[in-house]
Amino acid sequence: MDKIKKILREGLLRESNDCDCCKYFDYSSLSNYGLDKPLYYLIEKWQKLELINIKPKQYIFNIARNFGGLSYEDAIEHINDDNVKKYAQAMENGDKFPIGHYTEGGSGQEGRHRALAAIRLGCETIPILKITKLNYEDMMEFIKNHRDYDREQMDRLFDNEAYKGVHNLGWQNFDRRRNDLNNG
Repeated sequence: MDKIKKILREGLLRESNDCDCCKYFDYSSLSNYGLDKPLYYLIEKWQKLELINIKPKQYIFNIARNFGGLSYEDAIEHINDDNVKKYAQAMENGDKFPIGHYTEGGSGQEGRHRALAAIRLGCETIPILKITKLNYEDMMEFIKNHRDYDREQMDRLFDNEAYKGVHNLGWQNFDRRRNDLNNG
């Protein structure tokens, strides 16, 4: 069974109390981004995944910055306002939308229409998946700093990050790389 679906079904990953508009977003959409395999993504894809609650306007500013320092207005220039209105109405009617994402320091993003619909509804905060690209040195530093961790300790480390532990694939990759580090 897909771990993120189990987490959602068991209510372990909940809408945050400090997110007034989380009710408009579908948390099961997070399974599309690897949030259920954080150690694997860190070790093999060199990405740190964080579910954050952020002001919708700040989300747009972050995207603009990552598009090479564009202005807020430039970042929303090609937005279809009719879609924003439809999204806002659908949200008010109880529809849930996938959680948006952005890549820190990169142009990858999805969710500007949803963020603008949330602004239209007066939302203070929305959930967003922040993806931070790492480099080889960052990944190796993580392995060096945690090389003495056993599976239970690693589960607790990621459980504290709200991921609910590590996936077997991530653990196997971590274990292989730390063994290479220790033997090399």
